[in-house]
Amino acid sequence: MDGKGLGKFMVDNSNKRLSIKPELAEAIRSSSNPACLVLDAIEGSYHCSPSSSARAIDARRIFVLLLEALIEIKPNLTNEMRESEDARFRLEIEYR
Repeated sequence: MDGKGLGKFMVDNSNKRLSIKPELAEAIRSSSNPACLVLDAIEGSYHCSPSSSARAIDARRIFVLLLEALIEIKPNLTNEMRESEDARFRLEIEYR
C-alpha cells in the first residue's frame, strides 16, 4: 500500500483508528521510506476528507496518529532525506 492509499484507508476507517493503531507502526516500519509514507498518507487523507468540521477533526486525529506511529519507530533519516522532505513540505505549503 502506498502513502495515499494508507491515508484513504485511515479516513475510511476513522472510527476504528484506535484498533488500527497497533498495526500502523508495523506497516510504517516495513516501508522502505517511512517518513515519505507518512507524509503521503497525510496528504492522501487531507485530500479525501470532506470539508465538514467533524471530518476535519477526524483528519487531524489521523495526522496525529500517523505522526505518533512514525515517532514510535524512530526512523533513521539521512540529511539528504531531511532536505528532500523539507523541500517537499515547503512546496506543499506554497501550493495551499
